[in-house]
Amino acid sequence: KSDIDFVIATAKNRVWIVRTLCTLLKKTILFNRKKFFCYNHIVSEDRLEVVDRNLYTAMEVVTLVPMINPALYKKFLNANTWTRAFLPNLCLSEPAEPSVERGISPAERFINAVVPSNTLDSVDRWLMMKWRRAWIRRYPGLSPAKRGQLFQSTPDVSTAYAGDFFQSIMGQYELRLRACDLVPPVEFSDNRIKSPTPSLSIL
Repeated sequence: KSDIDFVIATAKNRVWIVRTLCTLLKKTILFNRKKFFCYNHIVSEDRLEVVDRNLYTAMEVVTLVPMINPALYKKFLNANTWTRAFLPNLCLSEPAEPSVERGISPAERFINAVVPSNTLDSVDRWLMMKWRRAWIRRYPGLSPAKRGQLFQSTPDVSTAYAGDFFQSIMGQYELRLRACDLVPPVEFSDNRIKSPTPSLSIL
């Protein structure tokens, strides 16, 4: 009954163009249905490292299933080796590599040939500012800190998490630790977990 979340890696300075195109795709061809296409996390291929480092995001990183571009998938894993600090006993086999290589479509070739690269860079920056203002209009009740946490809006990263599942999931995790007479490794808060502790490593 869950939906399908996608992590999308774009070329440099194309994060916000891709987010806008994905939104147009969802609202037209997919009739605004999110179940099979939630593009919550979009990153630039030159900035693959996940900044929020905690057990929650570590699980998200290591359970990704690659669909395309095996070389970039390996680069993504290498950029996020910090996950081993939170999951030191991880014995999962690596998922099968995608067989589909990254190709350049005729439309992409046409755009690259007709539109100057610096023009596309400017469009991307303009769209980023438009999206920033859109998040403020849509979620006026969020504090700037919380909005910046759920809706990261930088030239290299775009996230869109309308619901903050971190608190509920990590809260359940803490309850289960206490039920087993284990002390939670850190205090779970909106500041996120910045570094693991030894008590986490033995679980």
